[in-house]
Amino acid sequence: NISGFSAAEVIGSPISQFIPPENEWDAQAILPKAFSGENVEGYEVIVKKKDHKNAVLTFNASPILDENNKLIGISIIGQDI
Repeated sequence: NISGFSAAEVIGSPISQFIPPENEWDAQAILPKAFSGENVEGYEVIVKKKDHKNAVLTFNASPILDENNKLIGISIIGQDI
């Protein structure tokens, strides 16, 4: 667990909750691409950990589509680098 947050604390939460205000542009660069249906891979992002320290992660973001190909969410996976 890189961030210190449990899965229950993260799943369904907005990514902006985990991005320091000075790095909000990170989320603004990733999310529009994922919301338009693109997969975003290997994007470095600074995140806030539960202990209020920052960490640098590599993020992959993928759209989640329903059976009608309608966007219903985004899957975001982070990896410590």
